[in-house]
Amino acid sequence: MKYEDPHLSDQQLLLSIEGELTPPEEKFVRHHLDACQKCRARGKELEDTISEFVLDYQSELDGKLPPIAGQRALLKARLG
Repeated sequence: MKYEDPHLSDQQLLLSIEGELTPPEEKFVRHHLDACQKCRARGKELEDTISEFVLDYQSELDGKLPPIAGQRALLKARLG
């Protein structure tokens, strides 16, 4: 007998978060999330993890990039 998990997979949740599901798939996922607290919680955890990663990545990059004001002035001078 094959056991099928009644919950959404991480892949389904991630694709939904990123807006990459087809309309019928998105409807199925939204319907399931409306009824399933466990999947809603997992989806929230995934969203929070993605947000933390993006913020950490951006803050790391911000320290490596030169200030934009100087670069913008240099570009305007070259264009003028």
